[in-house]
Amino acid sequence: MGAMRFSTLAIVAAAVLCACEPKSPSGGGPAVPATPFGEAFQIRFTWTPTVGAVEEAEFRTMMVAHSKVRANGKEQAVDVEQGFEFAFTEETLKVDGRVASEVRRKFSKAAISRSGKRETLGVQGKSLGGKSDQGSFVWTVDSGERLNDQDYGSMSEGLGRRGGSGGKDGCVVDEEFGSGKAVKVGDSWHPDAGTLAKLYADPGTEVDAAASRMTCTLKSAEKRGDAVYGAVDLDLDFSVVKSGGGVLNEPLHFILKGTVTGCLDGSLPDAALKAAITMKGTRTISRPGSNQSMEVDFNLLIELDSRRALRK
Repeated sequence: MGAMRFSTLAIVAAAVLCACEPKSPSGGGPAVPATPFGEAFQIRFTWTPTVGAVEEAEFRTMMVAHSKVRANGKEQAVDVEQGFEFAFTEETLKVDGRVASEVRRKFSKAAISRSGKRETLGVQGKSLGGKSDQGSFVWTVDSGERLNDQDYGSMSEGLGRRGGSGGKDGCVVDEEFGSGKAVKVGDSWHPDAGTLAKLYADPGTEVDAAASRMTCTLKSAEKRGDAVYGAVDLDLDFSVVKSGGGVLNEPLHFILKGTVTGCLDGSLPDAALKAAITMKGTRTISRPGSNQSMEVDFNLLIELDSRRALRK
């Protein structure tokens, strides 16, 4: 049951935390007057870092999940209230192609809360070195001490990194959310659900891409110097048909509604995401080769407030 619950949460958190990149903690973007931008342009989240570039980032995540599992005539309640809060700077030390392959990250804030009790994590106030390993960063503390399991796990959950092919540590926008064509204010486009599921889904979770609905809409755009800034509304509905290897009797939808604000033309990493994810319903889950099944009441809420930007 635990594996089922967390595999479902993994796809939710990863699909969102990598869904969009943030605006600077101090405002973001060049300090130049903004002017309305009415032209059609292609929305890109493809900023390529340079060696020595320093970004500032803040991540706040709160998850409340209340579920009930019924099996073999017994019922078990599962209640989880958990939040993460991180603030850090990240310096690019090495670039491989279009992405940073080695970075230094210094945390000014790192905390986890469970059922209202807040605990400071060991990485707060420390500098960590990160090296890319098959798409994920491997972290070591600059002082040489070992990164403990709680800190490593909290960074993974709170900053959106998942095993396998899913999730990018400290990412807020993924280039898959670009428009792929020139759009103007009011236009919508539809990222490929199958591609996003392959990027972000837990290995035990399966999404019906044809039944999923991904919609991004450009709400505003303005020119700041040479960059285009604006806002994109997200309305994402993933149709989950398998969870933890079990087959659901009917699809379960997790829905993300939120807004990305910041640089939209790929020339800067500045952007912010504020979003809420909901997943609610009762489903029967059966496993192939087994005549046993369980009924689960899902009731999930995840709130996200993340931002990231190039330091001026």
